[in-house]
Amino acid sequence: MVIQRALPTTNAKLAEACGPQVPGRQVRVVLGTEAIEAGTRVTEQRYIVDGDKVCAVPLSEADVKQSEASLNEVKAQAEKRDGAALRRGAGERRSSGRTSG
Repeated sequence: MVIQRALPTTNAKLAEACGPQVPGRQVRVVLGTEAIEAGTRVTEQRYIVDGDKVCAVPLSEADVKQSEASLNEVKAQAEKRDGAALRRGAGERRSSGRTSG
């Protein structure tokens, strides 16, 4: 999954890695998955996009922790939604008996 949006400002750390703020700068976040022994792990990569120039942004420990917390929140919401959908689907199957007249 790729999420991309405008990045109106650039902090000093980011400017050091990818250059000063330029008009039209965007941030791109790429979420992916990779197989691990215990199942699947979600990965995140961040990039600064200045036209056709793309700069990879290294994630700090704080970024990684914040990212993991956000992904866990999304996972919990998805599981809650999936569980509700499964319960609704089971109810529809039970109540979908046909009658003929």
